Amino acid sequence: METKIILYGLLRKGEKASFLIPMEKGKMSVIKLRGYKMFARGIAPAVVKGGVYDEIIVEFWELHISKLENALLLLILDIFEGVPFGIYKREKIKTQKGDAWIYLYQKSTKDYKQIKEWKK
Repeated sequence: METKIILYGLLRKGEKASFLIPMEKGKMSVIKLRGYKMFARGIAPAVVKGGVYDEIIVEFWELHISKLENALLLLILDIFEGVPFGIYKREKIKTQKGDAWIYLYQKSTKDYKQIKEWKK
């Protein structure tokens, strides 16, 4: 099974929580994602839907994992991202490399600085 996922913060390759992603079972490319905005939110960034001219830089991962591994990965990431608490929401979106999962921030971003790419 192929799982496609967008990473842009602490889960990216080399970051603190990247151990949660089975990167050895996939390949990554850096892409520009149109129609989304990214905000610096302290320890981790926030991504929300934006306008047609908004663009951010993210990692696009294609993971070759079993159905069971996929189910466990998404469950773990949902918990990590605070999905049960309404902090982020997992959504499947269209990209130039195919449909992929992304975690979208569900709170206000009005007090955060907009950025194109998150770096520590």
